[in-house]
Amino acid sequence: FLAPLDAQQSPSIQKLLEQLAKQAGHHGAFHLQAEAESDSAVFDTLRRSGFSAYTRQRIWRYNDRLAAEKASFMWRAARPIDRVPVTSLYRQVVPDFVQNIESLDSQPLSGMVYSDGNEFLAYAEIKYGARGIWVKPVIKPDIEQVDQLVKGLLHSIPERRSRPIFLCARAYQPHLEPALEALGAEPGARQIALVKHLAAHHKLREAFALPNLEGRSEASAPLAQTRRNS
Repeated sequence: FLAPLDAQQSPSIQKLLEQLAKQAGHHGAFHLQAEAESDSAVFDTLRRSGFSAYTRQRIWRYNDRLAAEKASFMWRAARPIDRVPVTSLYRQVVPDFVQNIESLDSQPLSGMVYSDGNEFLAYAEIKYGARGIWVKPVIKPDIEQVDQLVKGLLHSIPERRSRPIFLCARAYQPHLEPALEALGAEPGARQIALVKHLAAHHKLREAFALPNLEGRSEASAPLAQTRRNS
């Protein structure tokens, strides 16, 4: 969250973004992510600051009270032992260029899963807030009755109370939006997800010569430690 809406056209926003990228790089981050509406003032500022688009999305708001009847598709909370099948599902559904930015390997499983007993068919990342619950589903595209599957997800989310649910529908999952519309969810503005890749310069600490291969002399190559953020 960069600034109030009435300050997004300020020239200081770009300076703020550049300083944010600099500080994040010093702390070992590989990239920064952003989400913005394509017709907003901050979108142009993000592009000028080196952010590039990698997918489109729309946030759907579901605020209705769920009926008491039992849903056809019941989800359960993800467990640590679900890591391998959930990762396999994620790699099947999410494009490679998105996985390079939003790797599931470095994130804890904080959501719910659905399986038919033989394989995992859906996973939903869930984050709770004081004013709502944010959900990003990953559902195999060949599933029938996607609307009933999403309805089952809404029924299965624990501790909802009266908070609205915000579901993120990505462009690479076109089967989600018709299901959300059928359930009476309200669509938000179309957004673009952007990323800025960061590079941090490190001083050369030590140099070593590579071994000769097949009698050819090889040039020296630097050896420097790299750091990954946890």
